[in-house]
Amino acid sequence: MRGTRIMHVGGWVAVGLLAIWIGLCSGPQGRQPLALAAPEPTAAAEKKPANTQAETQKRDKARGRLPAYYGEVVTPEQREKIYAIQAEFNPKIEQLRQQIEALTKQRDEKIQALLSPEQKKKIEELKATARKSRATKRPSKEKEKTGTQQ
Repeated sequence: MRGTRIMHVGGWVAVGLLAIWIGLCSGPQGRQPLALAAPEPTAAAEKKPANTQAETQKRDKARGRLPAYYGEVVTPEQREKIYAIQAEFNPKIEQLRQQIEALTKQRDEKIQALLSPEQKKKIEELKATARKSRATKRPSKEKEKTGTQQ
């Protein structure tokens, strides 16, 4: 008797998992089914005119990136204003990043100037050991691209 109950509950679990899978395969909010194969081109799609120069320029125009979760909330007008604000501030932010990088480099040089040659050598050895340890824990990006591992 117990075995049948487990099978019965297991059947409902399978039905629930199937329902979840179907829900995941549907489009946004279940309105559009997920296309499993490329749709056949229709005659109307074949007659679609080529992109005009204005459309191409609009598409090729550098766009900003909306902050997280904004895409579902903002209007097209707000989206354009956000992109304009980003275009205004991005050069200033990039300039500050370069200043931070330069200051960090100056700081590191001053700190390293305090060390004796023996200390510098020991730090280089420690860094090499850390690099080797990281390399053995995970393959390098270069090796990931080729698909080989150590």
